[in-house]
Amino acid sequence: MFYFLFIDIGSTAIKMLNDGTTAMPSQAIARLKQSTQYARVLPIIGLSISSRGVEFLKHAKDRIVICFHDIKSIHCACQDEDLRYFAYVTREQRLTNGMTTHGTSNTNTNSILDNKQQTPPSPSFSIGGEYHHYCHVFVVKSEAMSTEIMLTFGQVFDIAYRLHRRLKLNGKKPKDTHSILSSVNNSECHRQLEVIRLSANEYHHLT
Repeated sequence: MFYFLFIDIGSTAIKMLNDGTTAMPSQAIARLKQSTQYARVLPIIGLSISSRGVEFLKHAKDRIVICFHDIKSIHCACQDEDLRYFAYVTREQRLTNGMTTHGTSNTNTNSILDNKQQTPPSPSFSIGGEYHHYCHVFVVKSEAMSTEIMLTFGQVFDIAYRLHRRLKLNGKKPKDTHSILSSVNNSECHRQLEVIRLSANEYHHLT
């Protein structure tokens, strides 16, 4: 598990392209950067990255979990041209009550997210819930820290993928869904500071 402090810029919906992939998060990053450039205060949040997923933590000694994204819901991650900014895209199922299945939040948190741009509600809902993609954007104090975070994403994806492959080879179905990760289009992309893409076809095998 790796822990970092960062400034949460916000989250925004991101479109799916005709080929089944997401649009590059660069536009979403630019949009959120522009919308917050005059903000006086932005929330400082802890980020815990592990093979289970990503946790948003209240910046305090007790590290209260504000939000959690399962590793299998993370579609890709990337850095902006300004390397201090980074983002990751989640694929989340919106239910009729507006909650998500892959992203959960702690409703007992205080006003730490008052200045955070909330994830927009889905324009339409189906009975079983529809999947939508959201881009979560952050900024840290240095390019080196952002690069370290991107490398950490690559490491945890690799660990989770190896666990998934090991269980698959052994013919076992893990009880803990947090430990499952879909296969990666190109395993070498773990080690590059590029968009890290997961195969959309594998999501159906993770339920």
